[in-house]
Parts: sequence; C-alpha cells; structure tokens
Amino acid sequence: MTNSEILEILEAKNSELDWQNDYLNTIIGSADIFESKKDVSIQRKVEDYFRNTLPLHWKVFHTITQHYRNQGILKIDKYEIGIFIVGFSELPIILSLLTLKPQKIYFLYSPESSSTLPWIEKGLNQINADFWENVKGQVNNE
Repeated sequence: MTNSEILEILEAKNSELDWQNDYLNTIIGSADIFESKKDVSIQRKVEDYFRNTLPLHWKVFHTITQHYRNQGILKIDKYEIGIFIVGFSELPIILSLLTLKPQKIYFLYSPESSSTLPWIEKGLNQINADFWENVKGQVNNE
C-alpha cells in the first residue's frame, strides 16, 4: 500500500479518529491479540502477528504524522528526554518513540506491565534497529 493510498483512505474518514477505529481494526486486524501475549500456548502466533503487522502500523502512523507536518498542523521538535508510562500495549510507545526519538528514555511501569518492555524492544529493533541501538544505553526503567 502506497502513502497516497493510505492518505486517500484517511481523508475519506469523517473524523481524525476514524482511521484508528476503522482502518487499523479492519485492514490490519484488532490489536487485542497483544493482550494474549502472556499465554505461552499462543506465544508463536502473537510473535508472528507482531512481526507481520508492526511495519504496516508504523507506515500508517508515519504517513499520518508526515501529512500533518507538511500541513503545518504538527510540529515535532528534538527531545532530550522521553518519559513513557508502560501499560499492556507496546504499540503506542513504539510509535511514539520512533516519531519523537528522544535521546534518553524513562519507562515507568508496574510489576504487571513489566512484561511489555521486551515487546517494546522487539518492535524498535524491527522498525529501526539503529535508533534502538543508539538509545538503549540511555534507557532507565523505574
């Protein structure tokens, strides 16, 4: 799918949130599968889903942010520090990190959500291994 095809679909939506509900959930598939990643019996299926759909999630997200940047709606500066509250879905954190690219990262998480951290690393390695390699020494887990 090309960037222009993605933008054509997104511009046809009635609100800015429609793309997330309609496009990602019907074209890519529901992100609810990430909730099942703790179940060892379906671990392989979850990893395959993650590996196969993450690049498309990134392409859609990146296309949207680039479109808004070009229109002057969104301005993303350089950030020295990024503080991220880790829940049970790694996708928002991966997409935010790859967009903002902070030089130092703080992950705030609970004992229950700590299982999300390896998935964040896997996603960053898959989409932009150079970025992750450069910042992983600057990651603080709290």
